[in-house]
Parts: sequence; C-alpha cells; structure tokens
Amino acid sequence: MKKLILGLGLILAFSFGVQAQELITGPAIELDKDVHDYGDIENGGDGTCEFTVTNIGTEPLIISRCKASCGCTVPKKPDQPIMPGEKGEIESKV
Repeated sequence: MKKLILGLGLILAFSFGVQAQELITGPAIELDKDVHDYGDIENGGDGTCEFTVTNIGTEPLIISRCKASCGCTVPKKPDQPIMPGEKGEIESKV
C-alpha cells in the first residue's frame, strides 16, 4: 500500500512539473532593450538608434507595424520575416 501511494505521489508530482514548463510555439519576440534615451541632440545631429530583435520562437516572426510612444520618433521595421533563432533590427530616428 505504501508503494502504491508513493508511486501515485511521484506520478502526480511529475505531471505538475511537466505542466509548469512552457514551450514556445509560434513566433516570439525578444528585444535587447525596451527604452533608449537619446539625451540632448544638437540641431542637425544624428539621432538614430537600433533595437536588436531576436525571434526566440519556432515560426518566422513578421513585424507588421512599429509605433513610437511619441510623435517625434520614427521607427522602421524589418522588411523580411525574422526566422527562428535569427536576429533583425528596428531602426529608430528622431
């Protein structure tokens, strides 16, 4: 009886452990940074920044739209899909 209860307990614990692991299916995005501080930019100065995007998913990542949090920054998305495990860049210009 003790072996039966111990065996059921181990099976139950193992099943919870397997469910706790999340597998990423489909595209998934990871950025090298969330925010960039341009600081003070002189008139006519170069105000560009690049965000590195990594596809950590299992399917191609298609970025269809990029939007800045303010109207003074213009982001440019990658033209091609980013394949799983590959990197792309989003260029942002002030």
